[in-house]
Amino acid sequence: MAKPNNRVVQKFPSRIWATSDVPLLRYAGWVLLLRNINKLLYWLQLLSATTCASLSLLRFIQQDYVDFSDGPDKNQKPALNIFYGLASVEDLLFLMEKAYWE
Repeated sequence: MAKPNNRVVQKFPSRIWATSDVPLLRYAGWVLLLRNINKLLYWLQLLSATTCASLSLLRFIQQDYVDFSDGPDKNQKPALNIFYGLASVEDLLFLMEKAYWE
């Protein structure tokens, strides 16, 4: 007949981590916490979108392209206007979306 096991099992409290508090490397400290990386990437994303929108609007307003009046490249100026217009609209919509959700 089998003898019953008389061992007492101790339960240790389990650690509950929030995702933003998990370090990527064990001894990296404050720099590599996910929450800090998230903030850095958020601000870099806003900076890049603002830069792209401002450069697109600058080129769209200046329109100092080379003269494409004749030759096979006569559609290049309207194509560049459409490109810079779409790039600026896309970036402005992205920035408005960020402003709405934050």
